Order: sequence, then C-alpha cells, then structure tokens
Amino acid sequence: MTDSPLLTITLGTDDTARIAFQGESTLVTLNFSAREKRLRELGDKVSGRQNGGVPTITPAEIKELGVTLFTMIFSGEAGDLFSRAVQFSRANSRHTRLEIDQRGAHSKVAALPWEFLCTPDDPPQWLATDGAFALYRRVKSGAGAVPAVRLTEHERLRVGVAFVQPSEMSAVEGQDTIRLIDEMTIDSRYNLDYRQAVPPVTVDSLQTFLEDRKPHIFHFIGHGKLIALDGISQDNFVFLQNLAGYADKVNTERLVARFTHIPPLAVFQACETGMLTAERASGIPPALIKQGVRTIVAMGYEIMNHHATTFFRAFYKALILERLPAPEATQRGRLALTTQGFTDRGFATPVVFVGEGDGALFDPHTVSDKIAYQTNTHSPANSTRKLSEPISMNDPITLKKLLREKLEKVLLDSRSMLTPMAANALLVQSGIDPMMVVFPAGMSPRDYTSALTDQLVSASMWDEIIAMVDVLRGRLGANYKPRLDEIEAMAKALKEAGE
Repeated sequence: MTDSPLLTITLGTDDTARIAFQGESTLVTLNFSAREKRLRELGDKVSGRQNGGVPTITPAEIKELGVTLFTMIFSGEAGDLFSRAVQFSRANSRHTRLEIDQRGAHSKVAALPWEFLCTPDDPPQWLATDGAFALYRRVKSGAGAVPAVRLTEHERLRVGVAFVQPSEMSAVEGQDTIRLIDEMTIDSRYNLDYRQAVPPVTVDSLQTFLEDRKPHIFHFIGHGKLIALDGISQDNFVFLQNLAGYADKVNTERLVARFTHIPPLAVFQACETGMLTAERASGIPPALIKQGVRTIVAMGYEIMNHHATTFFRAFYKALILERLPAPEATQRGRLALTTQGFTDRGFATPVVFVGEGDGALFDPHTVSDKIAYQTNTHSPANSTRKLSEPISMNDPITLKKLLREKLEKVLLDSRSMLTPMAANALLVQSGIDPMMVVFPAGMSPRDYTSALTDQLVSASMWDEIIAMVDVLRGRLGANYKPRLDEIEAMAKALKEAGE
C-alpha cells in the first residue's frame, strides 16, 4: 500500500460531501441544484454532445468548469484542509492522493467531470495534473477483487490488446499505441508478454482471448459511446464485431458477462467509456470493478491518436518500470498531455477508477530484482541471464514454456521477423517450410513471431529450432551468443528426453 497522505472527498447522497485530511474532517453543503444548469451546459460543451462529439468549449469555459467544481467542494474549512494538503506536499516533496469517493454519491454529482478540478488562482492549479496530487475515483468493489500481480522468476507481465475496427465505422485511432506497446515489448526492462486478439473481435472471441491469455493488463482500443436508451436512462457501449467484421454494439451488461477471466487492470482507449451515466452513476468501469477488476483506466471523451500515445507512454513507464499505482501513473500521463496548456479537454480525458486497494498493479511483496527478464539496460544481450547450471528435465512443461519465451524474445529483440519477407528468409535458411504458419493480412510481426514459436515448440521441432539458432548466431554476433546457447541447450535436452 502507498504511504502517501490522503485527501478524501466523500460524496454523499444528500447534497453534502465530507472532506478529510490527516485525521481532520468537515462536512460541506454542495448546493448542487444552484450550479446544476451551468455545469450541465459546460459539460455538454466539453463533450460536444450537441455538436456531433466535437467540443465547443472555450479555454475560459474550461477554467470556469474547473473552478465551479472546486468551489463547490473546497469552501470554508474544507478549503483550509486543501491548503494544508498542498503545503504538506510542497514541504515534504511528497504528493497527496486526492480520492473522490463516489460509492455513496448522488448519481448526478458522481457523474460530474471531476478531472477538470482547478483552483481559482491565477495561474490556476489543475488538480488532475499537478505533481502535488494523484486524483482518482473510488467506486464500489464486488465480493472480492482479483489479487495484484505477483510474477514468478520466469514469468512475464501479460498484456492482452483488443484492437477493434468494425468495417463500416470510422477509422480507430490507435495504431500509434500498438507501436508503443511493440516498443515496450522489445525493451527488456518492461518484461512483457504481449498478444493481440485476432480479428474479427466478437463477444465470443473476446471471452476466449481473455480466458486463454489470462492478461494482467487488458487494453481495449476501439469505438465507444454513452448512449441514451429511452430519453432518460443511458449506458456505455463499446463496438465489437460480428463474424463478418461489422459493428456489434455491446452494452455494459453484455461486455461484463464476457469477462470470465478478470484482469487486475483494464484499460479502455475508447470514447466515453470513462463517462458515467447521470441517472445511476453506472457504466463499464463500475460494473467491471464490481466483477472483480481492481482498477480501470478509461477515456471520458474521444482521445486523439497523438494524445493517446503521449499519455500511455508516460502511464506505462510509471506503472511498470517505476511500479507506481495506477492513480499516480495516470496523473503522470495526464501531466504529459499538458505540454500544449489547458486549452482543450485532452488533459482531463483519462479517468482512473479504483475498487479494492490503492490501485497498484503489482503486489508490494514482489521482488522485481528476481524477475529473470527485467534489467536496467536496453541492451538485448543483457535481457536474460546466462545458463549457469545443467538443464533439468524434472519439469519439461516449464522448460518448453521457457524455451518458447526465450526464442520469441530473441526474435523480437533482434527484429529478425519485422516483415513477412524477412520471416520467410529465416525459415528457409533454417530448413523450415514457411507455409507451416500462415501470415494473415493485418497480423502484426509480434503475433506472427508468437504463432511461429508456439508451433515450433508444440510440434517438438527441436532440430528445426537448433538449426534456427545456428542461422541466428551467424546473423547476430557475439552479443546474442549466451542467449542462443541457452536456447540450443534447452532444445537438445528436450530432444534427448524424447519430448
């Protein structure tokens, strides 16, 4: 658990909120009804709800929205507690966690865009990006959340991505995020095992993907929308595909039902998936957290491709390399979006919801230094340890898994299969029929590499793996020799054992 001080805003059902910091608390009256009309007008402008999703809010109105939210909460004694929290953070060079507890909140208040909170000062202090805070929302968790990630020595962090592009819908802006995750996987410090769902991504195939891959992080990239159902009630929808590749509009209930495997962290890079319904404060994030997901990061509004890449680069670096909890990593990502100032809604688009715990992805008892693949260098030659002892056949299943992972890692680190032509050349030189693994259109080099290594190991093609190692030795030079020697030794041991 993080030891950062906590400033809590506990929203009530009766137009009140309790503000607490370091053992002191005070109850404030929100007077929401007096502000509701203007907040709704500003909310419609920032969401672009009346303009086809295109925001019409001005920079001055963005500040007005943030100041209105701030003064509704931090007045009188509550303002004093806020000042104390800021002073404490500045004096101790430590951030304060700003928790908006909406577990018992009035639905309209819970659904407000709290990520725009800012002080009335000049210049204002934007709380969702300020280094003195880590702003997040606390929502109700279910009977029991899945545990935080605790990697074993040879285990990598599993990331499952569903990139969904229905044929008839506008292009999904997410290719740069895919490239970013590719870069992270090649960088051995991240220790990732990354797989992407094969299109078309239907409700059935998504469920199978989650159950088979069991990702620690599930990252959805696609279209989403908050849709009015009957003029009053609303629901979050994401757009998956049917078998023909066309859009399948999936509501919260249908989506959550397919999460039969629960990842500790789910990320939704899709419009309005982080926006709650005003009549029930419901939506995809609260529903999945009730299902057992520990933390959700979702987008309150449409996020542009370059914004998404900027955000996720900072977010995943803080989350995985620095082992910061998701609220702190999200704060870091939102801060990265402010290089152009606070003139649009981009910085307030990422929303983080926490159910159980503090939003940490990793179990605090995980000893990262003992994770075999994690290093402090980009050098591919140092991305795994040397084989220092004879290989034991006591556990051939584990050895096969380790061999597959190490071979895949070498192929990815060395960029040996970046194109189908390069991949086919390597297979031919290794005496392997290139047609043994079909390379479907649109399949990434990473997925092809993964499919190939799966096929080689599952078919016990030890001679072919040894031949491939010989080819790679000639191509890659001395830096890769320890890793290739280890792969060859494993393949020979499995061959001799008749596996």
